[in-house]
Amino acid sequence: MRVNQKKWNTEYKRKYRMKKCTESKHEVLIKQRQKNTAYKRQYRTRINDVNEFWWDVLYALGKEALQPLTFMWNRKCPHCLSTLLTGELAEFCCNRGKRSLPLLPPYPTNLDNILINTNISLLSRKLNALFSFTAIGVQ
Repeated sequence: MRVNQKKWNTEYKRKYRMKKCTESKHEVLIKQRQKNTAYKRQYRTRINDVNEFWWDVLYALGKEALQPLTFMWNRKCPHCLSTLLTGELAEFCCNRGKRSLPLLPPYPTNLDNILINTNISLLSRKLNALFSFTAIGVQ
């Protein structure tokens, strides 16, 4: 009985493979498009049931339930002493002390003076101009 079952399984797999191979790429693409359009149609009807634009719905929700996000850097990780945002867990930075990153090297003296300076907004345009070509790979 076991031999027959193996034989049946191999025949089934062979037929399945042949059936799979007979579908052309074009037919597969058509099936995928049909699934996508069906999903989009279903999604559109859900939105159009409201008879409003999505931004009107969002505005109405904002009046009632939404509150502004206020993230603060008010906590420190007890293990690595990194500063954490309001919603971050202690596992986010060092996985409760299981991971450790090496300390950063000290800043160059030019950048150190800029970071200490309280009038950084005046110097930010100069810094942006200085590093503007690094984003596109100019050396």
